[in-house]
Amino acid sequence: MTRIVFVRHGETEWNRARLLQGRTDIPLNDHGRAQAVAAAQLLADRPAEAIVTSPLGRAVETGRIVAEHAGLELLGTHDDLVERDFGDAEGWLVPEARERWGHEYPGAEADAALAARGRAAVEHLAAHHDAVIAVAHGTFIRAAVDSVTDGALDRLGNGDVVLLERVDGEWRVEVRANPIPASPEADPAEVAAVRADASARVA
Repeated sequence: MTRIVFVRHGETEWNRARLLQGRTDIPLNDHGRAQAVAAAQLLADRPAEAIVTSPLGRAVETGRIVAEHAGLELLGTHDDLVERDFGDAEGWLVPEARERWGHEYPGAEADAALAARGRAAVEHLAAHHDAVIAVAHGTFIRAAVDSVTDGALDRLGNGDVVLLERVDGEWRVEVRANPIPASPEADPAEVAAVRADASARVA
């Protein structure tokens, strides 16, 4: 049996404000760090050899926390685990981006390319590990899992865990919700402050 355990990184301020992050490198907030500890506890009954992460800081920090609490080696980063590039929509609220551009954001990574990258990442991890934890991002994890299961993985919360196990050549999926829910949604003044930071980062 081969097991790949995907962990979505913990919460950031952009997550709390419901902004599209993509490749923009936003750090965890304190709530996200607590979610990372809880994610490690969700994995206590699923031994793994090591942990790899996306190169983005929020995933690397989540991986470090999980590694520390699970007593595992953090092997480093894997470029194919990086989040989808949302192009011009990064830093926008999702409803606003969709109202302006629909579902095709200018400069964004295409769905087919994301699916192919997700499948390649799964195949690479499966070829090099019997059991590994991969810390990545919500949109990427959904695309990767869907690419090998032909299923529709539901939206993942920050710190959620997806167990992807190959038994007799077939991939099976189990989702474990993080016990620490998302922070209350930011109020308008907080969103405005986070968006100002977003504008500065993506300018």
